[in-house]
Amino acid sequence: MKAWQKSWLIIGITWSSLHLIRDISQDLGIKNLLSTPFVKPINGAPWWYLYVFNTYVYEIIVGILCFYALKKNSFHPKGTASLFLTAVIFSSWLIYWFIL
Repeated sequence: MKAWQKSWLIIGITWSSLHLIRDISQDLGIKNLLSTPFVKPINGAPWWYLYVFNTYVYEIIVGILCFYALKKNSFHPKGTASLFLTAVIFSSWLIYWFIL
């Protein structure tokens, strides 16, 4: 496994873990450094948006894929799938934040 691939997997695990903690904190109403910055009211999103882009599912899947690829010391196909899912999540966030 190349160094950038291993770095990506570690970043993917860290990102998905922190994002999952942030989402749980927001849903429980806990105010902290992770849950308060970059919060946008959901009144601009269509009704289906939060169902299609449910970040809990993506975060858990990306975390599992990255962990599994790191444990097996093989980037393909799990690491590639984690990159693709992260691109989908990031693109949907950009659309939500800047367009909706």
